Amino acid sequence: MDYSACPVTSGEHVQRLPRPDLRPGVLRYRGFRLTGRTPCRHLELPTDAVSVTLLLGGSVRMGDTPGGPFPTKAYTAPVSGLRTGALLSEHDSGLVGVEIEMTPWTAYRLFRIPMSELLNIVREMSDLTGEPGYLADGLSAALAARPDWHGRFDLLDAALSALLPPGPSHAPSVARAWRHLVQHPGASIAQLAHDVGWSQSQLERRFVEQTGVTPKVAARIMRLRRSLRLLSDGHSAAEAALLAGYYDQAHFSRECKTMTGFPARILRGRREHSDFLQDRSRVRPAQCASPELAR
Repeated sequence: MDYSACPVTSGEHVQRLPRPDLRPGVLRYRGFRLTGRTPCRHLELPTDAVSVTLLLGGSVRMGDTPGGPFPTKAYTAPVSGLRTGALLSEHDSGLVGVEIEMTPWTAYRLFRIPMSELLNIVREMSDLTGEPGYLADGLSAALAARPDWHGRFDLLDAALSALLPPGPSHAPSVARAWRHLVQHPGASIAQLAHDVGWSQSQLERRFVEQTGVTPKVAARIMRLRRSLRLLSDGHSAAEAALLAGYYDQAHFSRECKTMTGFPARILRGRREHSDFLQDRSRVRPAQCASPELAR
């Protein structure tokens, strides 16, 4: 979850890498304690990772931005798949919890469902099939009983080691093709398929099953996130467009508007006055919401 647009700045944010045998599939753990006294609303941007959030009390309301098909609903252990669009989340005053961020094929191994069933939606962990869903309530209670973040992260290490099946239950070629997309954003689908020894149709079918999206859509999400990180680092929209691999600034602005609901210039303006563009790997206290999000 991107805690990036909230009217209260107080809180605690910590993160830690999982133990080595869980990496690189499990990307990171993040703990948060938001101590505000007023409700907060956040805009969560398109993402190329799956997140599992376990709240240690309370709930968070999540749903599409206005006009979207996904209704707002309260969750205590939301599981969010890959997203090609923005998502709104809201909570009342303080909130404490932990987030697990993982690659989509690791979530495929963990939950044993096609990742296309999590694309652009949020599901309550207890509603998912398999053992992880059944353990959602017990795991949240056990995390709440630990006295500090290190103890909670150690518990996540142990729980995930027990829940993830030994050995790959996904196609390693999917992960290899994904890494190639990260390293070579302009790679063609034909070249990707050739490199992993599959036909294009086989590559797309496995990608949808184990990540939720086709390679082309995955590359689109990656490119947008790369451009938003560049904006967050202080680059102009024109520089971000060029460095991220868009045809031109107009192309970047259209994609930004389509996938987030905001033109790039608006997002850059929010960045100059708040932490509106917070990358998940950069944990910082939340800042003030934009007027559009407050409505």
